[in-house]
Amino acid sequence: MSPLFRKKLAQRGVVVLGAPMESESLREGVNLMPAALRDAGVRRNGPSQVGRIAAEALAGDPGQYWLHVDLDVLSPAVMPAVDDLLPGGLDWDELTGLLRPLVQHPALLGMDVTIYNPAKDPGRTLEPRIVRLLADVLGTDPTA
Repeated sequence: MSPLFRKKLAQRGVVVLGAPMESESLREGVNLMPAALRDAGVRRNGPSQVGRIAAEALAGDPGQYWLHVDLDVLSPAVMPAVDDLLPGGLDWDELTGLLRPLVQHPALLGMDVTIYNPAKDPGRTLEPRIVRLLADVLGTDPTA
């Protein structure tokens, strides 16, 4: 991972990780934030390593953090039930690897998960996969 990204990550308490290159938030200027690592960068540097570095940087400054997860960071091939289908994106394993160190870090205050559109998932087949993602990153058994 580049020293520039590490430096930018340590400069500010807002980080965008894993967004597809064409995501709406990046088009609206999030790419101007000090720390934005798109899907290809997460993949190239290893999702778990990126998550670990982000967690450590956020734990250092500002000291605690809130994790906001938009499911449209996932590839439309694995998560078509979002409003803004964009090429690229992470797969479920990559998102799990990215989130796990962030979620399990003691500096985490809480998290929310958004951008699931049940109207685009008429059979509700993706709901269990979302629950499994949360169970995987929280280290719990979703069937218990």
